[in-house]
Amino acid sequence: MADVSSPPQNAAPPGAAAGLEVPPAEDPLRGRLEERARQENEWAQRRRQAQIDFAQRSERLLVEVPACYFALCAGVRQAVGRFNVALDGGEFTAPLRYEETPGVILRDVTSDDLRIALWRRGACFELLLRFLHRSGKLPVPLIEGYGTYGASQQDRTLVRIEGWVQGGQTTFWYRVNFRRMEMDLAELPERITLSVVQADPTFLWKGLRQPLQQDLAQADQADKAD
Repeated sequence: MADVSSPPQNAAPPGAAAGLEVPPAEDPLRGRLEERARQENEWAQRRRQAQIDFAQRSERLLVEVPACYFALCAGVRQAVGRFNVALDGGEFTAPLRYEETPGVILRDVTSDDLRIALWRRGACFELLLRFLHRSGKLPVPLIEGYGTYGASQQDRTLVRIEGWVQGGQTTFWYRVNFRRMEMDLAELPERITLSVVQADPTFLWKGLRQPLQQDLAQADQADKAD
């Protein structure tokens, strides 16, 4: 039986033998099939990567979100120390107060109390790591921060950091009062400390912008997937 999977070499273009007009090389339709095949290959690759990311997501986040949390705690601890050292220690100065639970000191993710706190007159901020437990699934780790500001500490601010796996890489989404903002998390310890020093929660989002609309749509899809 003849092999019909590919045309013979040096074969005339389809339609030439029947006397049909063959599209010229510069015809805009030429290459449409190859372009469509390329698009479908890219789509299939994204689907395969999404399946891999979904399978690995829970295991990776259980490692990488706590690691991010402990790094943030270390950054806040250092920022508090820098501020207090820079004060002259006079009677009219007010150093920052800082505490962390034994679970943070030992970096023990099995502890039921992973929390740091810093405060001075007019402001207090707590940063904690908690786990959202789901029936039949691995828990989801979340980093949350709670700030209270003002003389009566009635001005409250919520910070949340969520991990997400995409394209084989772990990214972190930063939200302030449920609004997602784009930020390098390396800035967060300084921002938290400044917000307490100046009793001003705007340091938690000052100069930041919200992601593009397509990124926000992706975040909504991720929330629904959970």
